[in-house]
Amino acid sequence: MARLSFAWRMTRQRWSSDNALCPYRDSQFADRLQRKWLLIEARRCMFCGLIFRWPTDPAQADREFYETDYEGQQATDVPDAAAAAAMASEGFRGTSWHRAGRISFAECALGKPAGRTLLDFGCSWGYATHQYKAAGWAAHGFEIDRRRAEFGRVALDLDIKSDLNDYSGRQFDIILADHSLEHVPRIGHTLDALSKLAAPGATLMIFVPNGSCHDARRFGVGWGPLIGETHTAAFTMEWFTRNLPRHGFHAAFRRPDGEPLRDGEYLDECHEICLVARSSPLVTGA
Repeated sequence: MARLSFAWRMTRQRWSSDNALCPYRDSQFADRLQRKWLLIEARRCMFCGLIFRWPTDPAQADREFYETDYEGQQATDVPDAAAAAAMASEGFRGTSWHRAGRISFAECALGKPAGRTLLDFGCSWGYATHQYKAAGWAAHGFEIDRRRAEFGRVALDLDIKSDLNDYSGRQFDIILADHSLEHVPRIGHTLDALSKLAAPGATLMIFVPNGSCHDARRFGVGWGPLIGETHTAAFTMEWFTRNLPRHGFHAAFRRPDGEPLRDGEYLDECHEICLVARSSPLVTGA
């Protein structure tokens, strides 16, 4: 049923000129790279270089999709409250929600938390947020699906908002987007909103599917994580280097263990871009 709903949505949206614009630069100038499922295309913006799914989604449809049709992903699997509490008491060890590797990455790249504030953007029901908090970060969450956010607040006693405006006036030392940016319909708006929540000297820590990797280059849209129903954009290392300075961050890439890459080195064989972006002077008019 969800696939039929997606097909119908794409069929309707392909006739709208607004849904042909780059979701980052709102430009209609894009190269068509490949077609997928006869319904959607991978296009690349001629201005910013973003690979995005055409037709794009209107921003207002995002919450409705993630509260009704989003399925088949680990983040959508929500246990009952008792099971969640039991797993949390064991640090989620032995479960698919265990995030010890991410905690180690953060400590390698950023040092010990020492009470620093962290915003987990796209946190689902808070399983990772809880583990960051247990590791010493002052961790908070954002999740657009109000039901999953409520579950995390009640079952795990976490601070999870479903509207970034609810964090207005707050600032965070670390903003984490762990496989969430590839899902947002308007990437520029999201990065602008996150930059406003960044404290002076803040770090943006991003994990996304690696549109620069060997499999992405070889298979294109045949590589599942590139674009599809839920992945509205495919990111490359070049895209982050080129565009993050517009939002006040300087891109620096890491290996999956958190160690820095040498300048000019690529994550060719890694299916994941691991990015630790430091605050930099904001460039305007780019």
